Amino acid sequence: PAQTKDPSRKMADVLAAVRKCLTAFPTEARELHVPEYVPYLDVPLSALQFFRDWICPNRPCIIRNALNHWPALHKWTFTYLREKTGCCEFLVRGGHCSDILYVRSSTTLIA
Repeated sequence: PAQTKDPSRKMADVLAAVRKCLTAFPTEARELHVPEYVPYLDVPLSALQFFRDWICPNRPCIIRNALNHWPALHKWTFTYLREKTGCCEFLVRGGHCSDILYVRSSTTLIA
């Protein structure tokens, strides 16, 4: 005949197994190549190179000086935006696959 365990003993075994998994998790996560630091990129990459080296392997990076050439950095002052947008509120949401732009003209975004 098969022996049945005491329910409290069964729960203790389950908790011990959970503790063992949680204790091993940090080591296992490092084995998945989770970086200990996020590298900086100082030179621009082609779209293909960036996709291949960073997006596909899902690796984080910080790109320095990538936006310095954008006119908006110098042109978009609070005064300029107030003049162009008036009394509009903009809620911009972004994601990997989609962007949603919501505009409501009843309140002011920039005070």
